[in-house]
Amino acid sequence: MPVSLWLRNEARRLSCETFFSPSALRRRGLFNPVSLKKLIEAARERLRRPQCALVGLMSVELWQRVFMDSRVRPQQVPAALAAQAV
Repeated sequence: MPVSLWLRNEARRLSCETFFSPSALRRRGLFNPVSLKKLIEAARERLRRPQCALVGLMSVELWQRVFMDSRVRPQQVPAALAAQAV
């Protein structure tokens, strides 16, 4: 599946509501919320091709959650992600 389609459909909730929610952005303090919002809107409206940047930012956030925020062992990551996405 192309990344742009995945980000607009299946990963939309995961990226916007889970990884990049206002509370998550404030808590982590790594990303500029205004710039990130523009990047997400550009991906939705297909104004430019920010998909790789968004996937990279999602990877950073996921890494932080798995290795910095919790005591979840790497082999438990799929179950931990499923629980957070609900």
